Amino acid sequence: MEVTDNQCDRIVSLRTLQEWNEKLAYAIGELGSERFPERLVDAIETVVPTSCALLFLYRHKACPVHLYSNIRTERARQGIRRFF
Repeated sequence: MEVTDNQCDRIVSLRTLQEWNEKLAYAIGELGSERFPERLVDAIETVVPTSCALLFLYRHKACPVHLYSNIRTERARQGIRRFF
């Protein structure tokens, strides 16, 4: 099978897949705990680099609930609070 330039960006090494699986298993082990969102983001970041992560719960006819963010600066946290 021939791989095009565009497909090369999507190929993940076996090492990365192993790290993803390990971190995802760790996150699943934290289901129901306060650490789950952070562990899930840690797993996702093994395959998708991010500058920040925000997790919200959106329910029909209800205000969104901020579950997690890895934003560390006070200015950014204020922006999130203003958003809600």
